[in-house]
Amino acid sequence: ISNSQNAVPPVLLRATDEIQRKIEIFFLHKGYFYDRRKNYYKNMGKPAAKIFTIQSLAQAVQAIIHTEPDTARAKPTTLIKTKESYEKIFNDTIPFEIYLTCSLIAKSVRDYIRLELSKEDKSLAKAYSLHLARSLVSVALNKGSYDTKSLGNIKLDKITKEMHSKNFKVVKGLIKDFKTTSSTVSDSSVSKSGKFRDYFNTHLEAKYPA
Repeated sequence: ISNSQNAVPPVLLRATDEIQRKIEIFFLHKGYFYDRRKNYYKNMGKPAAKIFTIQSLAQAVQAIIHTEPDTARAKPTTLIKTKESYEKIFNDTIPFEIYLTCSLIAKSVRDYIRLELSKEDKSLAKAYSLHLARSLVSVALNKGSYDTKSLGNIKLDKITKEMHSKNFKVVKGLIKDFKTTSSTVSDSSVSKSGKFRDYFNTHLEAKYPA
């Protein structure tokens, strides 16, 4: 008999947390499905476009509220794994409405990339989709830095194709400028880089002064 145990994925360990249940109920009330149990809603035949996972929500919150799209992209499972990181993302100081807003902003970016961009732009945008979600908030609020509360002022139905297009242009420009001064030029590395994140956030704050 083997006594080795398979490691339980962090998502499964967190799925029964009280806050995860509450988020699931809140999303349901709003017509969305929060898949704290893998594929639960998919297997029920719910539309994929309305399903969000614990990991995708954690990445959206890390990118948008904590303005760290680099760590959201580089360490998606670690966000949920370590107690400190998990509690920074999932806690009672963030209204459930804002969790849904973050999920929908990140989804809005993914939809824009999928539906509107050329093949060449698509591969670039996919690497930086979490950066695009973070900067879309600055475009929507006209503020480089913002607090959690002001995310509640974003009207998701007012996010237009033009806003996405403007946002993509800004981000593309920042990537290009950063690469001229950096020894790191692969998009996979730049998008996971803390240096680029700091450059990115600083430039957004200068472009959209609060």
